[in-house]
Amino acid sequence: MANFNIKDYVSFNCLDCKFVLIMLALIALEIIDLLPEYLGSEFLNKIYDSFYDYRIMNLFLSYLAHILFIIPDYFLNKKLKEETNENNSSKKTVSISYLTFKYICKEPEEGNGNLTSQDISLTILACIIDLFVECFYIFVDDYLCEKEEEESYNDVFYFFQIIILSFYAKYFLNQKFYKYHYFSEALLILFEIIRNIFIIIDGNFSFSRLLVELFYMLGKSYVYVYFKFLMENKYISVYNCCYLLGIINAPILFIIYLIISFIPCSSEIFCSIGYIDNFIEFFKNIDFPTFVAYILNAITFALYTFVINLTIKNYPIFHLIILFQITEIMSSLFSSPLDSVFFIIEIIFICIFAEIIILKFCNLNGNNKEDINKRALSDDKGEDIYDRLNSDEKNKNKESEEV
Repeated sequence: MANFNIKDYVSFNCLDCKFVLIMLALIALEIIDLLPEYLGSEFLNKIYDSFYDYRIMNLFLSYLAHILFIIPDYFLNKKLKEETNENNSSKKTVSISYLTFKYICKEPEEGNGNLTSQDISLTILACIIDLFVECFYIFVDDYLCEKEEEESYNDVFYFFQIIILSFYAKYFLNQKFYKYHYFSEALLILFEIIRNIFIIIDGNFSFSRLLVELFYMLGKSYVYVYFKFLMENKYISVYNCCYLLGIINAPILFIIYLIISFIPCSSEIFCSIGYIDNFIEFFKNIDFPTFVAYILNAITFALYTFVINLTIKNYPIFHLIILFQITEIMSSLFSSPLDSVFFIIEIIFICIFAEIIILKFCNLNGNNKEDINKRALSDDKGEDIYDRLNSDEKNKNKESEEV
């Protein structure tokens, strides 16, 4: 009987250093976000209550922080132009800043750099969709948390995220899907169905939560995929995508904020201060340390967007779900350890989808990058052999003709 060798059935594509750094950056941001919640100090609880009371201000400052990315974008563009001029006049060693810019942004020749009126309209639409789903989520999530008597465990549905991303990627990015995509997707859906059956039996399933998460994923997935389209085809840098969100959404939200600040509200869930939000009350009631906490929270949110956009630019869109899954594992380690086990199992299926885990049985590894590269190498070798044989044959014919 032949010896069983796991390498004949499964192999792994090691994550490159860039993606590991991105994961570490995201983990650091997640720790910054989660740590105050688990420290439980009176000061931090006061800040979190303030975030709840002034949701619009918190979101407005977050979009405002996105505009700060225009600063590194300006200096790197300026440095790039200077170094390009220097390289044209004399051969000179390229500096680290130039390499950094090349790492983050595409070169002009790699994209056409021309935004049509349709591109501009769709970009504005993507930013407004991002604003709308963020506003929708923070208010509806508060409503559901207030109304649901028990905590629901099914607050993330990543098999929906993969389906939605696949649909958008096929339309905007001409993404092709193969056997291993469908196989991993089927495994993930089956696992989630089984998991949610147990949640329903346990009485913790929330259909309202499902609808909210589905709506949020539809909006955010469109933004992610369209920004990837811009970065790949229209020479839009990571920094551009970050500050566009701020430039478009911050003024819109500011106008909305001015309007709702003068509309009284009596809802106990949405209007704990007598308004949905009120900028006058905000500056009256917020002390300096709490305001600093708002600024730090806004910067953290902007850096989170930057990390997401870096991933979108450098990797297939489905690598995002790995990052999201890691954050869910971290947040559930304290609140629900059983959920963290489920998320770890799910991340295995997602890694198959993202070609990090390669299945070699039943021809499931056909048409993945590793398989395509092997075929390309063998084709090149075959062509070289054919060319050499053809050349030898021609030389022989030539020699016979001379004789």
